[in-house]
Amino acid sequence: MSADLVLLARRHWTGTLLLIAATGGVFASGLVLQLLAIRWLDGAEYARFVLAIGLGNAAGMVAAIVSPVVAEQAANGRARPLPASPRVVALWGIGAGGVLVALLGFSTDPGLAALAVLQVPLVFAIAVGTGGLQGEIRVSATALSTTVWAATRLGIAVGLALAIVRDDRMFVLGLVLALACQVATLRALGAFRRIEWVPNVDVRGLLRQYATWLTFGWIVNADVIVAPLLLPDGAAGDYALALTLGRQAIYLVAPVAFVLLPISWSRPPWQQRSLLLGVCALGAAVTVAMVLVLTPAPGAVVELLRPDEPLADSMLVRLYALIGGVGAFATLLFVLGAGTRSMPSLRALFAFGLTLGVALVLIGRDSRGLAVTQLLALATIAAWLWRLDWRATSPSPR
Repeated sequence: MSADLVLLARRHWTGTLLLIAATGGVFASGLVLQLLAIRWLDGAEYARFVLAIGLGNAAGMVAAIVSPVVAEQAANGRARPLPASPRVVALWGIGAGGVLVALLGFSTDPGLAALAVLQVPLVFAIAVGTGGLQGEIRVSATALSTTVWAATRLGIAVGLALAIVRDDRMFVLGLVLALACQVATLRALGAFRRIEWVPNVDVRGLLRQYATWLTFGWIVNADVIVAPLLLPDGAAGDYALALTLGRQAIYLVAPVAFVLLPISWSRPPWQQRSLLLGVCALGAAVTVAMVLVLTPAPGAVVELLRPDEPLADSMLVRLYALIGGVGAFATLLFVLGAGTRSMPSLRALFAFGLTLGVALVLIGRDSRGLAVTQLLALATIAAWLWRLDWRATSPSPR
């Protein structure tokens, strides 16, 4: 591993470890809450609860593009991530939320729909605050806010268990309260103090940044979205389990990416070759680790998590060991490219993402075909990003 990454790890190792632990706490608390819901809610109520979780996750996927944009501006001494005045953004948000509540109200309880939609502005507020902390490399503060979120969700789960609550609206309210507590923590930590809007903001450049990160997010997660829509129920379940196991690699490198992004902005691109070599070493190590853990006996790994339902296709887990590792590597390369200003053009990236989407839809109900296509796409984008980063980090400035 490069000297730069070793120095980075030494400087922020405490915060990085805390962030990894906090991320694990979020996973555990969410799992406990879902297990309680499975046990105590009937089928229709649990379906509504899952709908609320899905809405929050969808908002999180879109909001994920906000954090790096805010982080870049915070690292450069400014933080003006809004494409319009706060009042205009708020009005658009209220209008979109009202439409969403009305649409969801047709298929579920309107009160529950309103509670579910409340997650959306909170998720975006968290993305803005986290981006501000990321730009200032306040890793421990981010870990603290994430820990508050996990602890609140776990506390709510325990409270619901002790009270023997069997109301789906209370479970959804628990999701909202946990997010609100994280927003309050971010505010107390000063994460929003430099967030502002000025009339001369470069709206086109800002939207281009958002679109670039969003398109890359689609490429990394394309099969996650397509598989549940096209595969039969049984195959979709196996696919979901395989991707859940394989994507732990991406969650593993997320804290490193969090620290890497502002570090890579702090120096000229041609001084970052050692960072690129460190990223390559880390990506290779994570991929090898995933293969060693998941490929020898995937059935045994699955049996630990789902003893009542055996895995129908162990090859999916083996494929996703590679997909997760390559996806983590591509994510690190993309983050470094953001720092070296060597990302692909939005037009080329969008064309690649569109081609991937069409290919996945044409493959349709073949789960192995979907996995192989996703693996090839991630390997291609990783090679493409590595080539751009290698050119940008040439030791002599051009």
